[in-house]
Parts: sequence; C-alpha cells; structure tokens
Amino acid sequence: MMSSQTRSRILVCSDFLYPPKGGGNLSIRSVSLELKKRGFEVHSAYFGDQSDPDLIAHPQPQGVLLRGLWPRLWNSDSIWRTRLRSLLNEVKPDIVIAQQTVSIPTISVCKEFGIPVILFIRNLDDFCLGGFWTGQAKKCDYRCIGCKDAGPRIWQFPFFIMYHSRVLRLIRSADAIIANSQNVQRILRDLLGMESLVILPQVEAPCKDATEMRDKILFISPVQHKGSEIALKIAEHMPNESFLFVGDAKQSTIERMQRLANVQHIHWTRDVGSIYNSSRLLIVPSISSESFGRVCLEAMSLGIPCIVSRSGSLPETVGASGDVVMDSLNHESWIATIQRYSDGVYYETKSNLSLSRYQEYMENLGIDNLLLTIERLLANRR
Repeated sequence: MMSSQTRSRILVCSDFLYPPKGGGNLSIRSVSLELKKRGFEVHSAYFGDQSDPDLIAHPQPQGVLLRGLWPRLWNSDSIWRTRLRSLLNEVKPDIVIAQQTVSIPTISVCKEFGIPVILFIRNLDDFCLGGFWTGQAKKCDYRCIGCKDAGPRIWQFPFFIMYHSRVLRLIRSADAIIANSQNVQRILRDLLGMESLVILPQVEAPCKDATEMRDKILFISPVQHKGSEIALKIAEHMPNESFLFVGDAKQSTIERMQRLANVQHIHWTRDVGSIYNSSRLLIVPSISSESFGRVCLEAMSLGIPCIVSRSGSLPETVGASGDVVMDSLNHESWIATIQRYSDGVYYETKSNLSLSRYQEYMENLGIDNLLLTIERLLANRR
C-alpha cells in the first residue's frame, strides 16, 4: 500500500485553501497534510496569491470576487476551467479532490481528462438556493420564489436557476462523494439518492490558558443565518451576563451590539485560543441548516459546553455534552437553557461530557474511508 501511495499524485482543489478561509478550507488542508504524511505527493490549487509552505501549491489569481455563492460560481466557472486544464497538463495528477465553489468546474474538467474526482460536500448550498434556510432539509422542487428556504438569497435566483441542474448532474458524476457528517450523509441518500462516505473534519484544540477568567457567553459569526437576531435578543434580556460576539457583521448589527453594555464585539482573529479561553459557554442559534458545527468541537475540546439550535447536524455534533434548544426561534427558551448552567454541578457535568465528546470524536474521524477510496480509484486506473 505504501509503495502505491508513494507513486501517487493528488491535486486538491478548493476556493480559499491558503491561507484557509472558513472551516471547510481548514478541514481540507488538514486532510491534505494527512495525505502528505501518508506518503502521497500532494498538490493544491486555490484562489489567492500566497503559496502554502506545506504543500506543492499552485495559487491562482482571484480576479473580481462577486458577492453570493451562485454569482461567484457563474463568475469563476470558465476562469477556473481554463486554468485547471493547464494545471492538469502540468501536474498530471492520479486523483483530484475537490470542494467548495470550484468543485463543479473541477469535476467538469477532470471528466474531460479521465481523472477520477473525489468530491467533499461540506454544506447543502448546492442543493437549495438558501441552503435550507429554515433549518431542516427536505425534497426540493426548485420553485424558489415564495419559498421560505430561499431566505435572503432569493436575489441569487437567476444565477441559481441557470446552473443548479448542471451542478446536480456533475455532482452525481463524481467518482466518490465524502460527507462531513452523518446528517449530511443521510440527506444525500434519502433526499437525493446519492451514496457517500463520512469523514469528519479534523478540529484542532485551541491552546488552553488556565490563567484567563472564563466568564463570557460566546457567539461566533454575528450574521443572520447564524442567528444574530436571536443572540442579540438573548443579550438584551440578560443584562447581568457578559457576551462575546466574534466576527464580521452588518453595520446595523454592529450598532445594536455597541448599544449593549454587556456585549463585547471583536472582528475575526487568528488567536482563537483567547476567544475560547475567556468563555464559559458557546451558543449556536443557527437558523439555516448547519452541515457540521466546527465551533462546537473547538469549544468542547476545552471543556466549554455548547447550547445549539436543532438546525441540521448541530444536535449530532454536541450529543449529550450540551443542550439543544428545540424552540430555536424563541429567545426565552434560550435564556431558560442558559440559566441551567448557573448550577455548578450541572455545568461541571456538561463540561466533562464535552471533553469526552471531543476525544471520542477525534478517535473516529474516518480518514481510513478516504484512504480506501483512493486505493480503489487508483486500482481502477491501473
């Protein structure tokens, strides 16, 4: 097995792999480094101008970055296909791994070259204009006008209707599909008839600092689909609790945060350790369908309990280590759940369960599923 790995060349294509932007790119970079460690020659292609020092990197000029998933797909599709054709002739990979907004043009070009493609699916955006905005995936007839699941992305409908049939066709033509959670695997199978394997994202634990005072309730990414409105209402009705909101936000949201004396807002930072080390609870009131919940694992690795909505994979991610708010749009239900953690015994129990849950998770990532898939595809090419 090692000899075939040593001879094998893999090209990993993602949109913003280095420096990694978002949980999906962090995860695929971790996978790439693991494959390198296993003896594969790993190349990476992505939009950007910085070269990844740990991989054989092929950064591509980004050009104009349009707002919105479907406008970005429309804008980058032909550009990426042209560049990828040139790159495939240069690198001559045995297998290509693709994800994010470049996955569709990547599959298209690899089919031209007869190169097997492994597709990582890390969200449900490709299957619904709004990514199932209301939080629960269901069969879609693509009549987006008037559909609540379209959410605020309804303005992208012209781009969506142009491309979604092509997107579904190319996804189905991938040689293997990897889901990032059992929930996504179930959705792909039950709603779309697509079989997939599960590889859980590798989530590194932030450095723990026992000297910091853990007194804040943490909310990450104060944007609408992550539940910013609910989080703000919680903070407004709990003036005696300290909240830390992290991430970029609309100006109107920033102004509301500034009016609350108990809310501290900071923009994105690479020093995630300082964020978690100052927090005692994490709230994740997402309203759209979450395919995983990376921030929950980061928090649990430090024994920080998580309170989550019932959206998508969040209940699966936290398990019994946290609490799920079933009435997720009701801020009073969130407040009642948060108040349980004022009981020291309850908090300690959930904190210990969080640590155990993280350890259990890290022991069952499923990377062997990917290695077996690669070996199968390589054998088919010989």
